[in-house]
Parts: sequence; structure tokens; C-alpha cells
Amino acid sequence: MPPATNRTKVFISYAHKDETWRETLRVALAPQERKQLLEVWDDRRIGTGADWRKEIDTALKDCRIAILLVSMHFLASKFINDVELVSIFARHENEGLWIYPILVGPCDWEGEDQLKAKHMKLCNGQPFKKASEADQEEAFAEVAKEIRERLTGTGK
Repeated sequence: MPPATNRTKVFISYAHKDETWRETLRVALAPQERKQLLEVWDDRRIGTGADWRKEIDTALKDCRIAILLVSMHFLASKFINDVELVSIFARHENEGLWIYPILVGPCDWEGEDQLKAKHMKLCNGQPFKKASEADQEEAFAEVAKEIRERLTGTGK
């Protein structure tokens, strides 16, 4: 299998208060990353001394999928709303970037017009935080499968 390219980059947008959800998602996607089907990018990959804003901008421009870990902290983040989501939704509109929103915590995401228009990934019909650990793991496994199918063209 050839090495991953920018065409398979997956950008994770999340609030730092939701770090555990980011880590769980990374674990769910790890087998696909190991097989070089995709490259997961989040801000934890920014090295000491790097221009963090430039790194984020480059990753946003290079990604094929943007996963949004939506929570009240996510919605409250000025940087996420004023920078990341502006770029993500513009690329979605102009270039077909696939947006994959996951509702990790209860919040008024339906009050956000751009998010309201997207099908939100839930865990048994509710935010992931409200589900059992076993149901969360099953839902994250579904996320990984849906992303693999999207990247390989074998799914919906």
C-alpha cells in the first residue's frame, strides 16, 4: 500500500476540554493510520517552536475529511468558530471537504446554522458522553468504519 498523501488527511477539530474524546477517536482510527489508509492530524502534532497558526492552516488546507468533536466547549471556542469552522465550511462548500460531526457532549448545536444542516453522529440517539462505555466504543468503531469506507470508496 502506498504511503498516505494529503488526500487522505483527516483533521480533528476539538476543544482541549474534550481531550479524552480526541484520544479515543485517535485510537479508533489507529488501525487505518497504521495501514496508511489515512493520516490523522490534530493540534497535538504541532512541535515546540513551530508556528502553530501556520501548522493549523496548512492542515486545514490539506485535509480531505474534517471531524468535529462537538460539545459546549467546542461551541464556546472563539478560535474553533472564527478560524477552523470558517475554513472547514468554506472548503466543504467550494471543494467538497467531507464534514463528519460527532456529538460528544450535550450542547445547543442545533442553534448553529451550519452544524444544524449536517447529520450529527450520535451514540444510541444521544451525545456520546451520556452513553455507556461499551456503546461509546461501538459507536467509535462505526465512525472508523464509515471513514474507511468513505476513503476507499466502498461505503455510502
